[in-house]
Amino acid sequence: MECTGCRTKIVIVIGFLGSFLPVLFLDQLSKIKILELLKKGSFVDPVTSFFNIVERWNRGISFGMLGDQNLSPYLFVSLTGMICLLLFVWFLKEKTPLMAVSIGLIMGGALSNAYDRLTIGAVFDFLEFHLSHYYWPAFNLADSAIVLGVGLLFFKSLIKTKQDKRSFGPQMDGK
Repeated sequence: MECTGCRTKIVIVIGFLGSFLPVLFLDQLSKIKILELLKKGSFVDPVTSFFNIVERWNRGISFGMLGDQNLSPYLFVSLTGMICLLLFVWFLKEKTPLMAVSIGLIMGGALSNAYDRLTIGAVFDFLEFHLSHYYWPAFNLADSAIVLGVGLLFFKSLIKTKQDKRSFGPQMDGK
């Protein structure tokens, strides 16, 4: 008996793992290496006229919001866990590689930042862009992966594939 859609399912799983695991690994590795280099004083401030490598500790949520509220990192880790559980359920029902990669990017970034919260109590951010005296909040590779994953989900919501048309289009078999 031949598995119907097995090749598609394999591609989806590979897409998920191919985005989830590298984000988790590269984010943690980059944080370790950048912290080592910052401690040695290896970076010139600023690196360029619009970019700095900095040491920022985010104890809040996005852009440091709620960081001054002294909330337990376990609260944020629990929230991250619930969101990742919902994303994983969504992934299990997914039928396209693009959506699997998107969910993998978001989960990899979210879980990497959650790991920081569990082990250090805050998320280490080190990439800082600015224009003159206007600074974008510092961020890390995990944050970038989350934004990319959400962007891909948004992009996917704007395009319709043949699969989408089959799933949601009118039934032509009279049933």
